[in-house]
Amino acid sequence: MAPDAVAALLGDGPHRAVAEVVRARLRTVPEGARALTAAEASPGDARARALLTAAVDHLLAADPAFARYLATTGLGKPADPPTV
Repeated sequence: MAPDAVAALLGDGPHRAVAEVVRARLRTVPEGARALTAAEASPGDARARALLTAAVDHLLAADPAFARYLATTGLGKPADPPTV
């Protein structure tokens, strides 16, 4: 789920509202705030994106309730319905 959250944080997609919630949570911890600032300054920088992905992973691991909440949003659901 972290790569999808990073894509939403750095892009203009359908999950912008959820991305704002993740952005606010990341800014509450110094490492998350630094990773977010670096990735927003250089969205094409692979290292900055990797650090942001790690920060989101850490956030989700540290707060299982928040991770469960995100799983109920568009970030936690497949884009297309399953096929048979």
